[in-house]
Amino acid sequence: MFHFKTYTAVTLIGLLAACGGGGGGGGGGGGGPRTVLTYQDLSSTVTGSSTVVAAGLTQSDPSGLPDGTALASGTLNRTSRALNINGVVVNGVFQTANGSWTDGTTTVSPSNLDIFANTGTYDFFVPVTVATSGFESNYIVGVVTRAQDLPSGTGAPTVTFDGVARVGGIMGGDGASAGTAFASDGLLELTADFESRIVDVVISALDDSSMPFDTVTIDDLNISSGGSATFARSGTGFTSFENDDVAYTPSLGATTTESASGAFFGGNSINVIEAGGVFSVNGENGNTIFGIFAAD
Repeated sequence: MFHFKTYTAVTLIGLLAACGGGGGGGGGGGGGPRTVLTYQDLSSTVTGSSTVVAAGLTQSDPSGLPDGTALASGTLNRTSRALNINGVVVNGVFQTANGSWTDGTTTVSPSNLDIFANTGTYDFFVPVTVATSGFESNYIVGVVTRAQDLPSGTGAPTVTFDGVARVGGIMGGDGASAGTAFASDGLLELTADFESRIVDVVISALDDSSMPFDTVTIDDLNISSGGSATFARSGTGFTSFENDDVAYTPSLGATTTESASGAFFGGNSINVIEAGGVFSVNGENGNTIFGIFAAD
Protein backbone atom coordinates (compact mmCIF):
# COMPACT_ATOMS: atom_id res chain seq x y z
CA MET A 1 0.00 0.00 0.00
CA PHE A 2 1.10 3.63 -0.40
CA HIS A 3 0.05 7.19 0.14
CA PHE A 4 1.06 10.53 -1.35
CA LYS A 5 2.87 12.82 1.08
CA THR A 6 2.50 15.70 -1.37
CA TYR A 7 -0.64 15.86 -3.45
CA THR A 8 0.67 16.79 -6.89
CA ALA A 9 -1.36 15.36 -9.78
CA VAL A 10 0.74 12.63 -11.35
CA THR A 11 0.13 9.74 -13.72
CA LEU A 12 2.55 6.82 -13.50
CA ILE A 13 2.44 4.47 -16.43
CA GLY A 14 3.15 0.89 -17.36
CA LEU A 15 5.20 -0.99 -19.89
CA LEU A 16 3.51 -1.85 -23.19
CA ALA A 17 6.36 -3.23 -25.28
CA ALA A 18 7.84 -5.56 -22.68
CA CYS A 19 4.80 -6.36 -20.61
CA GLY A 20 1.76 -6.05 -22.86
CA GLY A 21 -1.25 -3.91 -22.12
CA GLY A 22 -3.53 -1.21 -23.40
CA GLY A 23 -2.67 2.28 -24.55
CA GLY A 24 -4.20 5.70 -24.56
CA GLY A 25 -3.55 9.39 -24.07
CA GLY A 26 -2.70 10.97 -20.76
CA GLY A 27 -0.54 13.44 -18.92
CA GLY A 28 1.65 13.64 -15.84
CA GLY A 29 2.82 16.30 -13.44
CA GLY A 30 6.44 17.37 -13.23
CA GLY A 31 7.75 15.14 -15.99
CA GLY A 32 5.90 16.19 -19.13
CA PRO A 33 3.11 14.33 -20.94
CA ARG A 34 2.93 10.55 -20.72
CA THR A 35 0.89 7.85 -22.40
CA VAL A 36 -1.20 5.79 -19.99
CA LEU A 37 -0.32 2.10 -20.21
CA THR A 38 -0.79 -0.84 -17.83
CA TYR A 39 1.78 -3.45 -16.78
CA GLN A 40 1.07 -7.17 -16.85
CA ASP A 41 1.41 -8.69 -13.38
CA LEU A 42 3.85 -11.46 -12.53
CA SER A 43 1.28 -14.24 -13.01
CA SER A 44 0.01 -13.00 -16.39
CA THR A 45 -0.04 -15.50 -19.28
CA VAL A 46 -0.73 -12.89 -21.96
CA THR A 47 1.49 -13.64 -24.96
CA GLY A 48 4.82 -11.84 -24.77
CA SER A 49 7.67 -11.23 -22.35
CA SER A 50 7.97 -9.02 -19.28
CA THR A 51 11.12 -7.15 -18.35
CA VAL A 52 12.21 -8.25 -14.88
CA VAL A 53 14.78 -7.08 -12.35
CA ALA A 54 16.29 -9.00 -9.45
CA ALA A 55 17.64 -7.17 -6.39
CA GLY A 56 19.66 -9.55 -4.24
CA LEU A 57 22.30 -10.15 -1.61
CA THR A 58 25.57 -11.32 -3.15
CA GLN A 59 27.79 -14.05 -1.66
CA SER A 60 31.37 -14.51 -2.77
CA ASP A 61 32.80 -15.35 0.66
CA PRO A 62 33.16 -19.11 1.36
CA SER A 63 31.22 -18.56 4.60
CA GLY A 64 28.07 -17.99 2.59
CA LEU A 65 27.37 -14.67 4.34
CA PRO A 66 26.17 -11.72 2.25
CA ASP A 67 29.00 -9.45 1.17
CA GLY A 68 27.06 -6.87 -0.85
CA THR A 69 24.03 -6.29 -3.05
CA ALA A 70 23.40 -6.38 -6.78
CA LEU A 71 20.81 -5.62 -9.44
CA ALA A 72 20.35 -7.95 -12.41
CA SER A 73 17.96 -7.65 -15.35
CA GLY A 74 16.25 -10.21 -17.55
CA THR A 75 12.96 -11.43 -18.97
CA LEU A 76 10.02 -13.62 -18.06
CA ASN A 77 8.25 -15.36 -20.95
CA ARG A 78 4.63 -15.07 -19.88
CA THR A 79 3.46 -18.02 -21.98
CA SER A 80 6.13 -20.62 -21.15
CA ARG A 81 6.99 -19.00 -17.77
CA ALA A 82 10.72 -19.36 -18.62
CA LEU A 83 12.84 -17.01 -16.50
CA ASN A 84 16.16 -15.55 -17.63
CA ILE A 85 18.09 -13.16 -15.36
CA ASN A 86 21.67 -12.18 -16.13
CA GLY A 87 24.04 -13.84 -13.68
CA VAL A 88 21.21 -15.48 -11.72
CA VAL A 89 19.31 -18.10 -13.75
CA VAL A 90 19.47 -19.24 -17.40
CA ASN A 91 16.28 -20.51 -19.06
CA GLY A 92 14.73 -21.31 -15.70
CA VAL A 93 11.86 -23.76 -16.15
CA PHE A 94 8.78 -22.97 -14.07
CA GLN A 95 7.78 -25.63 -11.53
CA THR A 96 4.00 -25.47 -11.18
CA ALA A 97 3.90 -27.51 -7.98
CA ASN A 98 5.82 -25.02 -5.84
CA GLY A 99 6.05 -21.88 -7.98
CA SER A 100 9.83 -22.06 -8.41
CA TRP A 101 12.17 -21.91 -11.42
CA THR A 102 15.20 -24.11 -12.06
CA ASP A 103 17.84 -24.39 -14.78
CA GLY A 104 19.37 -27.55 -13.32
CA THR A 105 22.06 -25.61 -11.45
CA THR A 106 20.19 -22.73 -9.85
CA THR A 107 16.75 -22.81 -8.26
CA VAL A 108 14.70 -19.68 -7.66
CA SER A 109 12.03 -20.48 -5.04
CA PRO A 110 9.43 -18.36 -3.21
CA SER A 111 10.93 -17.11 0.05
CA ASN A 112 10.31 -19.21 3.15
CA LEU A 113 10.66 -16.20 5.46
CA ASP A 114 7.56 -15.92 7.64
CA ILE A 115 7.34 -12.14 7.24
CA PHE A 116 6.48 -12.56 3.55
CA ALA A 117 4.32 -15.66 3.96
CA ASN A 118 2.19 -13.85 6.56
CA THR A 119 1.67 -10.62 4.63
CA GLY A 120 0.02 -12.05 1.53
CA THR A 121 1.17 -12.10 -2.06
CA TYR A 122 2.44 -9.32 -4.29
CA ASP A 123 1.14 -8.58 -7.78
CA PHE A 124 4.33 -7.66 -9.62
CA PHE A 125 7.21 -9.23 -7.68
CA VAL A 126 8.01 -12.16 -5.44
CA PRO A 127 10.57 -12.44 -2.60
CA VAL A 128 12.67 -15.51 -3.40
CA THR A 129 15.55 -17.67 -2.28
CA VAL A 130 18.18 -18.23 -4.96
CA ALA A 131 20.03 -21.51 -4.34
CA THR A 132 23.13 -22.42 -6.33
CA SER A 133 26.38 -24.31 -5.64
CA GLY A 134 25.42 -24.83 -2.01
CA PHE A 135 24.70 -21.14 -1.39
CA GLU A 136 21.31 -19.62 -0.64
CA SER A 137 20.55 -15.91 -0.91
CA ASN A 138 17.55 -13.60 -0.60
CA TYR A 139 16.30 -11.74 -3.67
CA ILE A 140 13.33 -9.69 -4.84
CA VAL A 141 12.37 -10.61 -8.45
CA GLY A 142 9.64 -8.87 -10.39
CA VAL A 143 8.19 -7.00 -13.35
CA VAL A 144 10.10 -3.77 -13.15
CA THR A 145 8.78 -0.27 -13.77
CA ARG A 146 10.51 1.74 -16.50
CA ALA A 147 12.50 4.76 -15.26
CA GLN A 148 10.82 6.94 -17.90
CA ASP A 149 7.44 6.05 -16.38
CA LEU A 150 8.25 7.61 -13.02
CA PRO A 151 7.29 11.23 -12.33
CA SER A 152 10.25 13.59 -12.56
CA GLY A 153 11.26 17.22 -12.64
CA THR A 154 10.12 20.22 -10.63
CA GLY A 155 6.93 19.50 -8.74
CA ALA A 156 7.21 15.70 -8.91
CA PRO A 157 5.76 14.18 -5.72
CA THR A 158 7.27 12.44 -2.75
CA VAL A 159 5.60 9.04 -2.28
CA THR A 160 5.80 6.72 0.72
CA PHE A 161 5.43 2.94 0.41
CA ASP A 162 4.70 0.93 3.59
CA GLY A 163 5.67 -2.71 4.00
CA VAL A 164 7.74 -5.26 5.90
CA ALA A 165 11.37 -6.33 6.23
CA ARG A 166 13.67 -9.00 7.63
CA VAL A 167 17.01 -7.93 9.13
CA GLY A 168 19.73 -10.29 10.33
CA GLY A 169 23.44 -10.46 10.91
CA ILE A 170 26.47 -11.55 12.88
CA MET A 171 28.48 -9.22 15.12
CA GLY A 172 31.37 -9.46 17.55
CA GLY A 173 33.56 -11.91 15.65
CA ASP A 174 37.28 -11.29 16.12
CA GLY A 175 38.80 -13.75 13.66
CA ALA A 176 39.50 -16.32 16.35
CA SER A 177 35.88 -16.85 17.39
CA ALA A 178 32.57 -16.34 15.61
CA GLY A 179 30.26 -13.51 16.49
CA THR A 180 26.66 -13.64 17.72
CA ALA A 181 23.90 -14.17 15.16
CA PHE A 182 20.57 -12.33 15.29
CA ALA A 183 17.47 -11.79 13.13
CA SER A 184 14.10 -10.06 13.39
CA ASP A 185 11.15 -8.99 11.28
CA GLY A 186 10.22 -5.33 11.14
CA LEU A 187 8.17 -2.63 9.46
CA LEU A 188 9.25 -0.77 6.33
CA GLU A 189 8.76 2.84 5.27
CA LEU A 190 10.26 3.55 1.85
CA THR A 191 10.08 7.18 0.77
CA ALA A 192 10.71 8.09 -2.88
CA ASP A 193 11.38 11.78 -3.59
CA PHE A 194 10.85 11.79 -7.34
CA GLU A 195 11.85 15.43 -7.76
CA SER A 196 15.26 14.86 -6.13
CA ARG A 197 15.51 11.27 -7.49
CA ILE A 198 16.25 9.91 -4.02
CA VAL A 199 14.92 6.95 -2.00
CA ASP A 200 15.16 6.75 1.80
CA VAL A 201 14.45 3.54 3.73
CA VAL A 202 13.50 3.17 7.40
CA ILE A 203 13.10 -0.30 8.93
CA SER A 204 11.63 -0.12 12.44
CA ALA A 205 10.02 -2.25 15.16
CA LEU A 206 12.80 -4.86 15.16
CA ASP A 207 12.06 -6.52 18.48
CA ASP A 208 13.63 -9.97 18.75
CA SER A 209 15.47 -10.38 22.07
CA SER A 210 18.71 -11.05 20.20
CA MET A 211 18.60 -7.76 18.27
CA PRO A 212 21.01 -5.07 19.54
CA PHE A 213 19.11 -2.34 17.66
CA ASP A 214 15.47 -1.72 16.67
CA THR A 215 15.78 0.67 13.71
CA VAL A 216 17.81 0.78 10.49
CA THR A 217 17.91 3.94 8.34
CA ILE A 218 19.31 3.93 4.80
CA ASP A 219 19.61 7.38 3.22
CA ASP A 220 19.90 8.86 -0.27
CA LEU A 221 19.68 5.89 -2.62
CA ASN A 222 19.85 7.19 -6.17
CA ILE A 223 16.94 6.50 -8.54
CA SER A 224 18.07 5.51 -12.04
CA SER A 225 17.53 8.04 -14.79
CA GLY A 226 17.09 5.55 -17.64
CA GLY A 227 16.18 1.95 -18.37
CA SER A 228 14.58 0.15 -15.44
CA ALA A 229 13.35 2.06 -12.39
CA THR A 230 15.94 0.94 -9.85
CA PHE A 231 17.66 2.62 -6.92
CA ALA A 232 21.05 1.90 -5.36
CA ARG A 233 24.02 3.20 -3.43
CA SER A 234 27.35 1.82 -2.23
CA GLY A 235 30.18 3.15 -0.09
CA THR A 236 30.08 4.24 3.55
CA GLY A 237 28.21 6.58 5.86
CA PHE A 238 24.61 6.24 4.60
CA THR A 239 23.34 3.40 6.84
CA SER A 240 22.67 4.09 10.52
CA PHE A 241 21.20 2.24 13.48
CA GLU A 242 19.22 3.16 16.58
CA ASN A 243 18.04 1.41 19.71
CA ASP A 244 15.24 3.10 21.71
CA ASP A 245 15.85 6.33 19.75
CA VAL A 246 19.53 6.37 20.67
CA ALA A 247 22.22 6.04 18.01
CA TYR A 248 23.84 2.60 18.00
CA THR A 249 27.26 1.69 16.54
CA PRO A 250 27.46 -1.97 15.46
CA SER A 251 30.48 -4.05 16.41
CA LEU A 252 31.64 -4.79 12.87
CA GLY A 253 35.32 -3.91 13.03
CA ALA A 254 37.30 -0.88 11.95
CA THR A 255 36.49 -1.11 8.23
CA THR A 256 32.95 -1.35 6.87
CA THR A 257 31.37 -1.18 3.45
CA GLU A 258 27.71 -0.52 2.74
CA SER A 259 25.49 -1.44 -0.20
CA ALA A 260 21.78 -1.16 -0.96
CA SER A 261 19.83 -2.03 -4.12
CA GLY A 262 16.15 -2.05 -5.05
CA ALA A 263 13.52 -1.38 -7.67
CA PHE A 264 9.98 -0.22 -8.34
CA PHE A 265 7.67 -2.89 -9.71
CA GLY A 266 4.57 -2.76 -11.88
CA GLY A 267 2.06 0.04 -12.18
CA ASN A 268 -1.40 0.88 -13.39
CA SER A 269 -2.80 4.02 -15.02
CA ILE A 270 -2.56 5.87 -11.71
CA ASN A 271 0.44 4.71 -9.67
CA VAL A 272 3.51 2.56 -9.30
CA ILE A 273 2.23 -0.35 -7.24
CA GLU A 274 5.17 -1.97 -5.40
CA ALA A 275 8.79 -1.53 -4.33
CA GLY A 276 11.45 -3.65 -2.69
CA GLY A 277 15.13 -4.27 -2.22
CA VAL A 278 18.04 -5.42 -0.08
CA PHE A 279 20.91 -3.94 1.94
CA SER A 280 24.20 -5.12 3.40
CA VAL A 281 26.72 -3.61 5.84
CA ASN A 282 29.92 -5.64 5.97
CA GLY A 283 32.80 -5.38 8.42
CA GLU A 284 35.82 -7.46 9.33
CA ASN A 285 36.11 -11.11 10.43
CA GLY A 286 32.73 -12.12 8.98
CA ASN A 287 30.76 -9.45 10.84
CA THR A 288 27.78 -8.33 8.79
CA ILE A 289 24.27 -6.86 8.94
CA PHE A 290 21.89 -7.44 6.03
CA GLY A 291 18.23 -7.33 5.14
CA ILE A 292 15.47 -7.63 2.57
CA PHE A 293 12.42 -5.33 2.37
CA ALA A 294 9.19 -5.21 0.39
CA ALA A 295 6.16 -2.93 0.07
CA ASP A 296 2.84 -3.12 -1.78
